[in-house]
Amino acid sequence: SVFAITEKILDLYLGDGKADPTTDLLRYVQADRTEQAKRRQDRIEARIKGTKPTVDVIALNGTWTDKVYGDAVISSMNGSPILTFSHAKQLFTGALEHWHYDTWKWNHADPFLEAGYITFEFDADHKVTGFKVDLHSPDFHFWKLDFRRQ
Repeated sequence: SVFAITEKILDLYLGDGKADPTTDLLRYVQADRTEQAKRRQDRIEARIKGTKPTVDVIALNGTWTDKVYGDAVISSMNGSPILTFSHAKQLFTGALEHWHYDTWKWNHADPFLEAGYITFEFDADHKVTGFKVDLHSPDFHFWKLDFRRQ
């Protein structure tokens, strides 16, 4: 990788020339893969099977807005909910599959992306007021998004 080459050159010029950044990087990558696999497995084990959402899927449809990101749209296709982030439709569009209670697994159309989890929130009258996104990403803090019904 560019990182390993850069580190080796810096070590040759500024260090003792004995650093092995490739081995260090491979060790880091393997540790990260192990950690990510454990995180995904923990999620699967925490799932409570046999639950149902507390509202009809049609109640989820509509335009939802986060103050920073903008709009997301939930629509239905063949009776199944589809979530689309309006500013990145090609990347962040996918079917919602019931996970447990009022949490849905967000299966992106792009197989590069890991599944996310969408949890809906309610008011005292049990009307859907918003949702939160739990999507692991080193590039973007999805957990900070707070979508509210428009």
